This record gives sequence, C-alpha cells and structure tokens, in this order.
Amino acid sequence: MKVLLALALIVVAEAGVARRQVLVHPTVIDGVDSDIADYPFQLSLLFGGSHTCGASVLSANKALTAAHCTINRETSAFSVRAGSSTHLSGGQVVNVASVVEHPDYQNFGAYPNDVCVVTLSGSLDLGDSNVALTVLDPTNAGDRVGDICKISGWGRDESGDLPDILQSRDMQVISNAECSSYSGGIEDGHICIMSTDGLGSACSGDSGGPLTCNGNQAGVTSWVFGNCATDMPNGYARVAYFNDWISSEM
Repeated sequence: MKVLLALALIVVAEAGVARRQVLVHPTVIDGVDSDIADYPFQLSLLFGGSHTCGASVLSANKALTAAHCTINRETSAFSVRAGSSTHLSGGQVVNVASVVEHPDYQNFGAYPNDVCVVTLSGSLDLGDSNVALTVLDPTNAGDRVGDICKISGWGRDESGDLPDILQSRDMQVISNAECSSYSGGIEDGHICIMSTDGLGSACSGDSGGPLTCNGNQAGVTSWVFGNCATDMPNGYARVAYFNDWISSEM
C-alpha cells in the first residue's frame, strides 16, 4: 500500500534529522491480500463513514487505536467496522461513544504515548467467528528484538490504487537503540520494526492498527520516516509498556 496524505501530519524534528510522519490513513507497502479470519481482532476505524485508521478489539465495547487518529476530531463522527476483510462493507458497524487518548501523548517529535482507548455505543458480537479479542503483549514480553511480526491494514498500494481487501506483511523488530540512531527521541514506550528485504513499510496510515508478534499485539501503528521509506524504521507504541494504562480504561 502507498501514501495517502490528505490528513497526514508532517513534522521536522530538527535540522539534519530524518522527517517523521504520523499515519492517519492505513496503508501497508508491499502487502498481500489477507482474510479477516486470520486477523479477527482487526478493526477499521471510520470517520464520517470512511476508513481513516486501524484499531483492534479490546472487548465487546472497547477498542485500541492511536491517539493521533482521534485527537482534535469530532468523536460522534467515528464508528468501527469489525469482521470484514474490506473496509467498505460487510461485518458489523458500531458507533463510537467516547475516546480517551493517553494523557501524556505528544503530537510531535517521536509521538510518545500514541495510544487511545475507544468506547463503543453498542457491543460487537463476539460470537462472530471473524471478530475476536486482541491478545495484548504481557508486561514481561521483553524487547522482541529480532522477532518477525505482522503488520496489517487497508490503504493505497504501490500503483496508488486503494485496495478493498485487508493487507498484511512480515516485518522484523529492531532494538530501540538502532531505531534511535535514525532520528532520536525513541523511548521505552516505542517499539520499532523494519523490512528485512527493504521493500515493505507501514505508510501514511496503518495508524492505530496492530503489530502482531507470535499471536500477541505488540504494537499500535504510529509513524514512519519520510515518505514511507522502506529502508528506515516504522515506529509503534509498545503495548507491553502501556498495559496498566489500557487496563485502567477498560
């Protein structure tokens, strides 16, 4: 999937340092068509009825996404679509009642604490085989450096077309020290990934969607460098770091 810039926020951290971009519209560069049955925790977060970010199922009436997806936007315009491989139709659609962004989220730099708990106005039917709870990485999950994990989302592909079908791709976790060497500002609450073949990336989105490692959600999609460069890291909020805060909002 490729870049969709309409709502993206661009920042320059400091002179001579690579540019970071938060990802408002979900995309995965060099992804493959995927079945929601393989990612039943994946949600499409809709704004005004159109796909704007990814999210994941915390409970029948709670979801996890990125704070930058919801900050300063009208809550009543949000809804979620669950249980569908396409963001356009099918599955279950439930309106959003409220959102709580992490109180320490910063909408600049390395976008620390980029997590948000969404409360739905109704309940998802968890009896649907295509809808399931995400399994949050435990606090003692470790740094996961070297793990091969999955990113997933909807968005534009390399040709600029917007695919209907959920996309996914393998990516590898790198150390926070290596990630910080590209631009600095990486904190304990970040987890970074890179493509092992130099072809893949989250891009101008996947925002709020899950990074899944060995069946657990290890990250929440947050930012990329530059114009979704495939030879630079993608930044995620580290779920294990935020477990206590997420639990407090359940």
